[in-house]
Amino acid sequence: MSYPHTNSSMLSHNWKLILAYDGTDFHGWQIQPAMPTIQGTLSEAIRQLTGESVLPQGSGRTDAGVHAEGQVASFAINAPLPAQNLRRALNRTLPDSIRVLEAVPVEPNFHARHSAIAKTYMYRVLLCPEEAAVCPPTLTRFWLPISRELDVVNMQSAAAAVIGEHDFASFAASDPDLTTRNQPDAEAPSTIRTIYQSEWQLDQNKLIYTVRGNGFLHHMVRNLVGTFLEIGYGRFTADALPSIIAARDRSAAGPTAPARGLCLVNVEY
Repeated sequence: MSYPHTNSSMLSHNWKLILAYDGTDFHGWQIQPAMPTIQGTLSEAIRQLTGESVLPQGSGRTDAGVHAEGQVASFAINAPLPAQNLRRALNRTLPDSIRVLEAVPVEPNFHARHSAIAKTYMYRVLLCPEEAAVCPPTLTRFWLPISRELDVVNMQSAAAAVIGEHDFASFAASDPDLTTRNQPDAEAPSTIRTIYQSEWQLDQNKLIYTVRGNGFLHHMVRNLVGTFLEIGYGRFTADALPSIIAARDRSAAGPTAPARGLCLVNVEY
């Protein structure tokens, strides 16, 4: 079902979508030529419904393989649609791996990324004993299975050390963001962020890291998790975080944790 295209002289309507998706089969949020992405798939669904070509803006560009339970996208279209009709029509058009949870008309100045004031991510680890190191197929796309023993108490202690305002250069991606690479003369973006919540919680064999902050650098959460896991393995001490942060050097921190365990769960405005 598609809705008639209206000419550009008509009043446009700004929309906010809340999205959930399984990012396993997508090359991240940001549109890429000849690659399936969340942004590109959503843009095509909107085009099929309205005849209008728009590029939905997300609250953040989740990496390839990263999931979302509360990603937010915004875009403006001319077609006058009731909110429930837009949500239902998009869900009929989109693949099952992307769901529109909510569609809400918003003020013209609302922008999914620029208007955001905080985001919450979760990283999910499934602890599998050596004698039964099998991740159930229902969880394998969303949890990182680990069969090695972890010192969870030390990981919990280390997580608290990142709360507050810090320069997180040690946890930023080593490769510059694509936008920066394409603009070599652009001023380097700030690596200072404020973290409001950072904690590991253990429930039987499910270990979940929750982090809430005013913004995150590219790969920052996965690099934090990779460092916490190194602490859990005993390769770093529990009190190493302040010195790693102070180093402002990516090589001082741990490896990047796999994408499969990471999920964007909430965006605040």
